[in-house]
Amino acid sequence: MLYDENVTIKQIVYLLISCGFQKCELWTQKAYINANHTTKRFRSHRIASKKMDLLYEAGMAYKDAQKLVIMEGEQKVNKTNSSLLGEPLWIGTIEELSNKQNLWNKSVCDCCIKGLFRKKIQIIIKDGDMDA
Repeated sequence: MLYDENVTIKQIVYLLISCGFQKCELWTQKAYINANHTTKRFRSHRIASKKMDLLYEAGMAYKDAQKLVIMEGEQKVNKTNSSLLGEPLWIGTIEELSNKQNLWNKSVCDCCIKGLFRKKIQIIIKDGDMDA
């Protein structure tokens, strides 16, 4: 965790370029936790909650939205439903990120390597730094 280390995107980008990383995703902390939590049960509950909120915003009564989601049963964690939990703020290469000077001063919480042979790195920024 880099949460209290005051590491910026600019600093981490230079490190990642020297390590040979190519693909990159930029996430907020909240969206990353919701979309990439380790248990399917947690993500399923978050999907159900998000569906109820969306139905309520669309004009359905909250109790009716709740009944509809309950009647659907346990929510499947698939690609379509996972998009309700959150998506990256930005997707591209490390070189493209190094050219985005408006993001350089954002604070980094954590970095995660995804895929075999360093296929993709996910950079998680603090929730207060969301204006990417």
